[in-house]
Amino acid sequence: MAKQVFDINTNKGAFSAAMSDEHQRNWNDERWQFQLGKPGNNYDRSREHMNFEIAKGGRVQAIDRSKNIPQKFLERCAELGIRNPDYKTDPKTGKEIPTNRITTAKIIFQGSRERMRELAFGEQKVNQTQ
Repeated sequence: MAKQVFDINTNKGAFSAAMSDEHQRNWNDERWQFQLGKPGNNYDRSREHMNFEIAKGGRVQAIDRSKNIPQKFLERCAELGIRNPDYKTDPKTGKEIPTNRITTAKIIFQGSRERMRELAFGEQKVNQTQ
């Protein structure tokens, strides 16, 4: 039986591009081989096309790897009229400094194919041949 996991953790500080690559599985062939070779890994490249994200409006879609998570975060902040909450302007120097605020959460779902489809799509009709 596949592992069934729901994990949520705070992510203190800015979300890095490297963390984004890990979460989006935005890897080249060499990186995939490295990850697959790790003892106890839970990666299955044949299921890569099943990874999804929840987009604006609650739309379920394939992961958009054209932008990393920090870029998406900043774009969303700009849409809402919010400046980057991970940084503030130092009144003495005028330089941007980290705020150490917790602005993102890491949420991980993992499980069997059937469970993931149920979580992702509920009762929606889905073309499962892709």
